Order: sequence, then C-alpha cells, then structure tokens
Amino acid sequence: MNSTNSVVKQFPLLCGLDSPAGRDMTVVGAKFANLAAVADRFDGHTAVPHAAAIPAGAFADALGPSRTAALAELFHEVAATAGNELINLDTRLARILTSLTLPSALWKALAGWCAAGAPWAVRSSSLVEDGAARSHAGLYESYLHLTTLADVAEAVVACWESFYSPRAVLARLRAGDADPAPRMAVIVQQMVDADLAGVAFTQEDRTLVCATLGTGEHLVSGLTAAHRYDITGQSAAPPPYDQIAALAGELRAHLGHEVDIEWAWHPDGLRLLQVRPVTAALSVAPPTGPVFATTSLYYSEQLPPDIALGDCADVYLSVTTKRSPAFGLAARHDITIDDGWLITLNGTGLNDPARRPQWWDHLTGEVIVDLGPSARQNILPATDLARFLSTVLNLQGDPHTRHTILLRPFIRGASGAVTRANPDRSTTMEHSAEGLLAINRGLTSPSSLDLPPLDDQHSWDALETPEPWSLDQLRQVAAFTQILTELYPGTYLEWVHDEQVPHFIDYSTTENSRASSRTGSTLSGGAARGPLLVLPDDAALTRLSIAPIVSIMGDADVPESRYIAGLLERIAELPTPPIVYADRPYVILSRLIGHVAGFVFAGGSDLCHLAILLREDHVPAIVANLPGEAGDGHLAIVDNGRLHLRAPVQI
Repeated sequence: MNSTNSVVKQFPLLCGLDSPAGRDMTVVGAKFANLAAVADRFDGHTAVPHAAAIPAGAFADALGPSRTAALAELFHEVAATAGNELINLDTRLARILTSLTLPSALWKALAGWCAAGAPWAVRSSSLVEDGAARSHAGLYESYLHLTTLADVAEAVVACWESFYSPRAVLARLRAGDADPAPRMAVIVQQMVDADLAGVAFTQEDRTLVCATLGTGEHLVSGLTAAHRYDITGQSAAPPPYDQIAALAGELRAHLGHEVDIEWAWHPDGLRLLQVRPVTAALSVAPPTGPVFATTSLYYSEQLPPDIALGDCADVYLSVTTKRSPAFGLAARHDITIDDGWLITLNGTGLNDPARRPQWWDHLTGEVIVDLGPSARQNILPATDLARFLSTVLNLQGDPHTRHTILLRPFIRGASGAVTRANPDRSTTMEHSAEGLLAINRGLTSPSSLDLPPLDDQHSWDALETPEPWSLDQLRQVAAFTQILTELYPGTYLEWVHDEQVPHFIDYSTTENSRASSRTGSTLSGGAARGPLLVLPDDAALTRLSIAPIVSIMGDADVPESRYIAGLLERIAELPTPPIVYADRPYVILSRLIGHVAGFVFAGGSDLCHLAILLREDHVPAIVANLPGEAGDGHLAIVDNGRLHLRAPVQI
C-alpha cells in the first residue's frame, strides 16, 4: 500500500488513495477511484505515485448558489434550443465562472498536502469521464511540472472550469447528458521524473504498448509519435515493455475488463498513472492521419468513402431528402440556389492546408453549422468557423477522431420573402427587409404583395415593385412558385434577395394551406372564446423562436423550455382554455396548440410558420389591436377576423 497517502487523513477536504472515499466514483470520479482500487496491489517495483483527490463536492461549494443557478438556466436553454447558440456559449460560461477561486479551507488543506515536495501534476477526474461506455478523453485539462502552491491552486480552478468548456459541454450533450451539476473532482499527484512514458491497451489475447521519451502527455494528445509494440502470447517484447504488458494483463484480470493505462518508467521502476476501461475496440493501426473529406450537400448521388455520417445522419437525411429534388428543379429553371457541404474532418486535417479544399479558405459572410441533432443551425461568421469547430469538437485535445458536419451559407440579404400560389393562379408574396428568418419565426410584420397570373400582362405592367425586387425577378419568383406548387400542392416557398439576385432557400408543404386572409385580419379562420391571457413581449419568445425547435415539418426532440413550461402551467390553472394575445406570431407559441382556444396578435405574417400551423390545426387566430383597458381575465371572442372583448364581471 502507498502508506504516504495516510497523510491525507490530516486534511479532511482531500481523499487519499487509501481512504474509502478515494474509491467512491461518485465522490472522486472514475479516474481516481480506479487508481485507488489497485494502488495497494503493487510492490516497490510498480507503484502509484503519491496522490490525493479534491472531491467533486468542493467544486460545488466553490461555485456557490448564484453560479450554480446561472449554469442550470444556461444548460436548460442550450438543451431546449437544440444547441443553437453554441457560438456564444464560451462567452456566457466565462461570464458565469469569472472570479472562481479556491475556498480558503481547501487552500489550507492543499498547502499541507503539497508540503511533501514538488513538482506536482494536477489532473481532472470528472464523474462522467473514464466510464465503461464513454471515456470523454482529452476534454478536460491536465497540468504538469507545477512547483508552487499558487500554481497548483490555479491548475485546480482551471480543471474545474474545463468541465464547462464548450467542447466538454457539447460532448456531454451529444451523449445525451444535459445535467449542469458540477461533477468534477481533481487529482493532485506527485510528478514522476520519467525516462519513458506512454499508454497500454489490452484486448482479448493482445496488449498494445505505446511509448515516448519523457512524459506521456504529448503522446496521448497526439502531438508526439510513439514506439509501438503489439504483444501477444506468441511474441515477446524487450524490457521494460514486457513489464508494462504484464502490468496491463494483471490489471485486466483484477478488474474484470479490458484496460487502458497510462504509465511512466522511472529509474526505480514502473509507475502507474491512470487506469480506465477500454471504451472502443483496440486498433493496431497507427492513429488516423489528416482527414478533410467534402462532398456536395444536395447533389451527391453517392457519398465518398471518406465521408461517415455519424451523429449527423438524421440531420443529413432530413435536409437532403426534402431539398435536393426541389433544388435540382430550381437549377433547371435558372433559379439561383446555394449548395452546402457535407464534411468529415479531424483536427490534423483542419490544420493541414494541403487537405483543405480551396473554397474553405475563401469562405466569406456567414455560415450555418449542424453538428448533429443536439447542436443544430449555429449561425456564425465564416472567419470564426475554424476556431468554432476546434473549440466545440475538441480538435486540439483529440486531433485524430473524425467528425462530420453539415455546412451551408447563411444569406441574410437585403430582403426576405415567402410566396404561395393561389387558386386563381396569382401568387401572394410577403416580404420584409428584416429578412426571411424574421418572417418565418414571426418576428416581423411583413408587407404583402399580390403578384398577378403570369398571363395577365396588363396587371404586371401596372405592378409597383418593392425594393430591391425588379419586375423580371418577381415574374421569375411567381413562375417557379406555380411550378413547384403543381408538384407539391400547398407549398410555401422561401426566398432571399442578395446581391441583386433572388435566391431560392427552402420550401414547406401543408395539407391545409389556403387562406383568403391578409395581414391585419384573419390568420386562421374560425371562432373561439375564452379568458384573455396577455403575454408580455419577453426576450425568451424571440430566442426560442429563432432556435430550430419548431418547423412545419415537426418539432425537434428537445426538453420543453422553462418559459413554455411555465406558460402551460398558467394555462392549466385557468377555468377554460384562453385566447392568447401576443405582440407577434412567434413560432414557439405553437407549443400551446391543444391548450388554448385561439390567438390574437398585434401584427404578423399570413405566411409565417405559426400561422400555417394554426390553419392546419384549425385554431382561430387574428391580427388586431388590443384596447388599452383590456387585460388578463377579459372575456375574448375571436370570430373570423373580429375580436370582441368584455370586462370580467365583479361579484
């Protein structure tokens, strides 16, 4: 047993290798608990260096109630918006974690512990890493060769903060873990002055040993080439690799599963630094070299062999199955469309100019990045793309693992528009300088324009064209709207006018698409009555509506936001389903369908997503001004474009 660890008993805020808490994964994490579980098995030739763990509870204490509450709110928002705001996540996390320091009692405990001598290594031991299913390798920080107490304290705080780095948060989200709790213990371990260091993996009848000169940190991070020995029962390895393989085999037998160990060779013998389960099949091939494979998002009939869909499979299929045929048709009619890219890359490929396609280094404007179902539609400047991917995908910490993304240009343009073909062969077009996203999400009140049938030349000659659309462009938009509607009845087409050209962006189809109304009257026909429920114009409505939660094609599988959950609770307490009044037809309000009698909006678009969904579900909705004296509890009646209000009776 490592008797030197008994000194931890003097410092109750620390857990030693020989303490019961030191073997409890829920207290110190699997990394330290695994080490503690085997530390007493070795003689003087193999030993675990002097080490202690700061339990995860100390991190929670250091955060305090206000930071913990802020993190909980942020995590819920990220999960509820399908990871739509990852580009701003690092800034928001940094703001919450600012001024995080070591509590004085823990500082004093470390001061006594570190009196045993330097240098020290400080490593994370998260409660969610080094598990049987996922290792989360490389996500959290390690710091070596620390010689002062101040260095150790600073490294402990940095390890804590790494639990909330964007790359770690995204990795947990992709694994289905949206828990904001601070589940990070920290290991403080005496450094080993190693001549040789590395890793070893067991699998069935073989052990793979990888080694490098000095410490093994650069080896596990992929920055240093390794000497590799594939050792089987029929092969022998020179010293000390034979001893390393024997150690790995002993640990495998003792723990009952394949193991991945980190080791160091010291003049006095072998030192075990870490032991964890093997979470993926052992490969005897060298690490993957640079990977940067791309193909057209919409026009690839067969995926190249280097492309692996991975976490993006469902997103890719939903995007391409819908858009590819329509985009091909648009191209045949000389309509401008914008292709995207399906990309599989790793860190070494991203950093290799010879691997990157030319267009990558010439991207301008803004782009949309999909990383999978838990991280959709992140909009960011193209100049920030490499940094963003490196951060959220941990490409520096793990430069060899392949990742697949969907990348598309995001075109704001000078104007956005939505068009719909009418039974009389005219076309309704709603347009706004605030952009297509604002129209779709109910964030603006667009102007409406009736485009005449294509053979009505007299009406076309008299048409007043809104900026920046030309008459020829409007005819082109109307013609293609009619063409696509013949193929897909009930179609709404989405457009952006950019650099003097209209771009066809997307389309949606509904079974109940026809509406004779105009902005300023009926959005969805029918009559309804109920108590008025007035919604203040909360910023949450805009934020949740911009996120890719709701679309005409269906809702994303994400947790309900606190805002909507609270609203549903208020509605459930009312005696009857209410008539909801809001400033605009925010698309997130579709979550209320089935719980309310109808809607009234101060302004809005006849072709926005919420209006379409309301018509599909036959929920009455109108655009009307609410009198100043009206408020919650008034009896409201919506009747095909008219709003009747009556003050509540006082009894």
